[in-house]
Amino acid sequence: MTLLLLFNQPLSTPAFLRADADDAIADWINEAGTASNLFASIDEVSVDDADFIQSPAPPNTSVARFRVSNPAAGKKLISPIIVRYRFKKTSSYDQQLIVSLKQGTTLIASWVHTGGGLTETFQTVEQTLSGGEVALITDFNNLYIEFQASPP
Repeated sequence: MTLLLLFNQPLSTPAFLRADADDAIADWINEAGTASNLFASIDEVSVDDADFIQSPAPPNTSVARFRVSNPAAGKKLISPIIVRYRFKKTSSYDQQLIVSLKQGTTLIASWVHTGGGLTETFQTVEQTLSGGEVALITDFNNLYIEFQASPP
């Protein structure tokens, strides 16, 4: 299962933002082998490795893009903001995973996992946004997370 959580910690109370809609999923599929409502496979509160999304094999640079939910009313976006996701590879193909946080088409942050960073065991990764990256987020109605599996 690939899990995505974006959260902030105003007043010591975490606010979780999750994928809440498919935007562009190309040829990615979910655990049932279907290509619709993929966001429902990565939006859970507790980790569930029985549901997930997966790229085509071998990876071909296709992107799965999901809209991210808005924070609850009254929550302010402050640092630290952590993007948390979970992944594994399921084949021996040489590949990389690029995870990007975007506001519309503007890149906020991006992380690349290659080689030994891609294993056949699920791993959870947490990426902390810098103050400059946080400042770039001005419109939650236009915030997206992208996953791209491709050859290195």
